[in-house]
Amino acid sequence: SYIEQEYRILDKEGGIRWILDRALIERNEEGIPTHTQSSLLDISERKAIEIQLRENKIKLAIILDRFKLLLDTIDYGILFMDKDLNLLVANRAACRMWNFSDELINSNPSFDDILEYNRYSGIYEVEDEKWEEYKKERISSITSPNGVPKSEFKRKDGSVLSYQEQVLPDGGRMLNYFDITEQNKAEEEKKQRE
Repeated sequence: SYIEQEYRILDKEGGIRWILDRALIERNEEGIPTHTQSSLLDISERKAIEIQLRENKIKLAIILDRFKLLLDTIDYGILFMDKDLNLLVANRAACRMWNFSDELINSNPSFDDILEYNRYSGIYEVEDEKWEEYKKERISSITSPNGVPKSEFKRKDGSVLSYQEQVLPDGGRMLNYFDITEQNKAEEEKKQRE
């Protein structure tokens, strides 16, 4: 049977080296060990890479946590989708605008799932017989190679969202949503006064 272990040693300059020690134990007919064959392999480079990867993972986790905190301070909705249109990140404002539950967010939903989730929530003003066509158009516009230019979306409750979508270098998408209802009302009131 093999025994394998990793350990550190000091080299003649006083540096630390990592060693992989593999030993094959030879046994007689009664199962008693009679001798071993062993090989030693310097794995210091591999260990240095593993340590660096662990440190980088910790740094990345800290950066991602801070990024999420930053996103949650922004007043407009932001969705990050992967290249297959599965949700990666939604900030607090987007969750509020679209009534996303924690359960939905944690399920890594597709854009199709998100549309279906809000189908009957009073957001969309689309008749049932036109729903599939509407959904197809929305998905088609988001998968456009150039992204979605700035557009407006009127919700069933009368509020208006300005939105745009940008294609990310990895093929994913970033969608931004701004509630411009009050801005539109103020502009309308200004026009009426003039």
